[in-house]
Amino acid sequence: MPTLYDLWLQTLNRHADAVAVRDAATGEQWTFSALHEEVAMLPPLTPRQVHVATVRGVGGARQLVLECLRAWRDDAVLCPVELDTPPLLAEAASQRVCFPPEICHIKFTSGSTGQPRGVLFRGDQLAADGENIRQTMGLDVSCPNLAVISLAHSYGFSNLILPLLLQGHPMVLVPDPMPSSKRQAHALGIRYTVPAVPAMWRAWHQAGLLKDAPIALAISAGAPLPLQLEEEVFAQAGIKIHNFYGSSECGGIAYDASPNRGAMPATPARPCTGRG
Repeated sequence: MPTLYDLWLQTLNRHADAVAVRDAATGEQWTFSALHEEVAMLPPLTPRQVHVATVRGVGGARQLVLECLRAWRDDAVLCPVELDTPPLLAEAASQRVCFPPEICHIKFTSGSTGQPRGVLFRGDQLAADGENIRQTMGLDVSCPNLAVISLAHSYGFSNLILPLLLQGHPMVLVPDPMPSSKRQAHALGIRYTVPAVPAMWRAWHQAGLLKDAPIALAISAGAPLPLQLEEEVFAQAGIKIHNFYGSSECGGIAYDASPNRGAMPATPARPCTGRG
């Protein structure tokens, strides 16, 4: 069975000269080959050791992509975190806790139902989640993902990093989800896919940013999407927000693929591919 790094090499072979990551604020862009070359310059990690990768400061999102590839290359156990390393994880990293050979990734849950906890994943589970999301949502590589959610969280990792590295789906970086950053993305003159959360959709709607926005696919997850907000956005901007439901423990679960507003009053319409 191919490893995640093997799958990355296949992506690299298919999309070597295509733009992989673009920074909307600076205009900088990196091809898939350029990312691979940067990773080749990073020193090797200890195999099977926990590798904590943080999203911190300017360039943190792109650096997380590089650290992900580095961990895959060196057979380390990747654990993305937003800012600070949880104490339990710091202890595991310092003591060089050995995980079963098939484990390659640790996700830390949000803690919404109690204390945050680490969930262990095999590479084939991550790859399956990314592929199921791609097929379910019908992701189009001509419409890059706009990275307004955290790449370290389960939602961002599965919807942004996995499609980028395993399927060649490009990503556009913005400094934050604020309206000013959203305008920077609009100025690129390309249509893009936007995985976001209800609070972001509400803020952009109230700021009047969604009318005539070049959004090819609008996705909402992380919390229930209010039906009233969905209807208001559709009425003002003609954008159907597709509600997505998943969890850190098992990835994507269900997705509202309907093109019509109001199709999903409380829960997503159908299971994701692979869960039917």
